[in-house]
Amino acid sequence: MKKRIKLATLTLVIPLSIIATVAIQRLQAPDITSYEQGTTLLDRNDVPLRIMLDRKEQDKRPVDLQDISPWVQAAIVSVEDQRFLRHPGIDPLAIIRAIGQNLRSRRRISGASTISTQVIRLSEPRPRTWRTKAIETIKALQLERDHDKIAILEAHLNLAPFGGNLIGIEAAARWYFDKSAADLTLTEAALLAGLPQSPTRLRPDRNLENARTRMHHVLERMKIDGIIDAQQHQAATHAPLQVQTGARPFAAPHFTDMVMQQTSRTGKIRTTLDAPLQYAIQNIAAQHESTLRSQKADRIAIVILQVKDSAVLSLLGSYDYFDSETQGMVNASRSRRSPGSALKPLIYALAIDQGSVTPATMLDDRPAGYRDINPANFDGHFRGNVSLRDALILSLNIPALKMVEHIGVQRVIDNLQAFGLHTIEQSADHYGTGIAIGGAEVRLLDLVAAYAAIARGGTYLPPRLLADTTQPSPRPILSEEAAYIVTDIMGGTERSYDLFGHIADATLPRAAWKTGTSSAYRDAWTVAWTPDHVIGVWIGNTDGSPTQQRTGANAAAPVVADILRQLYPQGKQGWFTKPDGIRVVDLPDGGRDLHIAGISSSTQQRKATDPVRITQPADGTRYRMSPNNVTGSSIPLKAESTKDTLYWFANGTPLGTTRPEQTIHWQLRPGTHTITCSTACGQESSITLIVET
Repeated sequence: MKKRIKLATLTLVIPLSIIATVAIQRLQAPDITSYEQGTTLLDRNDVPLRIMLDRKEQDKRPVDLQDISPWVQAAIVSVEDQRFLRHPGIDPLAIIRAIGQNLRSRRRISGASTISTQVIRLSEPRPRTWRTKAIETIKALQLERDHDKIAILEAHLNLAPFGGNLIGIEAAARWYFDKSAADLTLTEAALLAGLPQSPTRLRPDRNLENARTRMHHVLERMKIDGIIDAQQHQAATHAPLQVQTGARPFAAPHFTDMVMQQTSRTGKIRTTLDAPLQYAIQNIAAQHESTLRSQKADRIAIVILQVKDSAVLSLLGSYDYFDSETQGMVNASRSRRSPGSALKPLIYALAIDQGSVTPATMLDDRPAGYRDINPANFDGHFRGNVSLRDALILSLNIPALKMVEHIGVQRVIDNLQAFGLHTIEQSADHYGTGIAIGGAEVRLLDLVAAYAAIARGGTYLPPRLLADTTQPSPRPILSEEAAYIVTDIMGGTERSYDLFGHIADATLPRAAWKTGTSSAYRDAWTVAWTPDHVIGVWIGNTDGSPTQQRTGANAAAPVVADILRQLYPQGKQGWFTKPDGIRVVDLPDGGRDLHIAGISSSTQQRKATDPVRITQPADGTRYRMSPNNVTGSSIPLKAESTKDTLYWFANGTPLGTTRPEQTIHWQLRPGTHTITCSTACGQESSITLIVET
């Protein structure tokens, strides 16, 4: 009997070898080093964000063999091709066994395919004919000649069907067990290894008992082949098996939409997004949603950039991507909106960089008309002569308009475009000086990238979405000194009271920030920056309708404060290093100014015309008290004077005395208050403070 089997084997193998030797020269095996696949978007730490199916609507997620559980590898070989590691691509013994079984039964009850022939079949589907079998046989031999067993087994596990539109072991593991192929247990591996035989009939989410029966067969084969022992077989057979369908991830949809618009690549794509931060930002937005919606603001957009490379760490385009009422799929971070006063720091930075002004330069804040606008300040008050520092902190409109007039509208436009604000695309005549107070439209993502240039020391980088692409070199826009001076103005310690409102927020890190509010309260903005991050928040309505008097300060700033808490839970953050080119200048009245060495004009220093001047806080500053902070919190008051003793009053009530530049504290309470500092001779300086609840 054995002699007959040996003779039959030789009779079959010799002709096949001759035919294969001739045919192999004409047929080419498929390339199994790359696979058609869908797209998997990953965050910066390889957390899956979104899965896109391939052109056939199939879920394909190829992985390296080293990222597939060894149990899967062993199980698939045991049940599909026991002599895989020993044969040359076809298994003569299996062929003879199949022929004998089929002849005795007079029907096809057994095949003789190998893992190698299956890879050919999966790579190049053909009608199931004898000619096809011959082609697959020859190509399998060539496949084994050109590739090692590791590559062939990897290809099989990435190409095999596992039910529905699942192609490959990784997609199957994620869908049926919500885990990676690398983490599959022996029981789970045996179940999945049995599926390719009949993916529809055996898929466990629909036919679990059929899948279990096949799993037991696979485990039995593994025991017979000596891959597992009796104890392992027993444990795997009785181990609990829970099929828990893992939904395909769909995180940060507005961000991932942008990524797919930017690249045509497939496969695994690593992005710049920080998934845990993104989820935290979504929670913060949800916490503010009901309040803002009640105030007629149905949309929010949030962007967080990393300063060093302009990487987008988090991006939110609406409260709910699937909210059809508010067109939630529209990415509001890319919508054109009026920035209100949010461009003023960029405009002042240009003037400072030219050397024509410094923080102490006195500007004129008196009523003036401009073309078709008759501008006023937000609070309706004018302040006469005011320093550039105070004009920018208080966001006064007349000084900003005059600054644009001084620089030149076209030059301002050119500079804003250099900051990446490409939606500012009309002529100087179209915008006029009104470009300083919301006359041009910008996008939140672009605005945050512009402020990142300030935080970076005056160099611009476009927002970055992909982690594995080459970033262009930073483009210089401003001097490092001008960028620092603007940050110093917008990040003074007294500014934190205006933004955060009460002592409970004292643990928040120091940050520079600017708000903006467009006409009729349609758009509310806040941008804040530290040496590491830039945060931008926009709040408004899909249709551009007015909100219920929501401003950058009372709508967007609280969201920014919560984000700062998330980024800096300990409230600690370093500050910007003063460039060597900054010169601190003592003024005649005892104050100080910041100059760019060799650039800033010395004729722009503030003149000491007042015997006493309150320097902190600025006139017109608004504070917001926490509802839980009933007793209020104290703020520092400071003045400069040529006199030795200064007397302080709040609404006419004495607070105490100080020497010039010393600090006295006053406890906040709701309302509008007049703070007065007086000398013994009756010379005085007064400011108005507004405390909101």
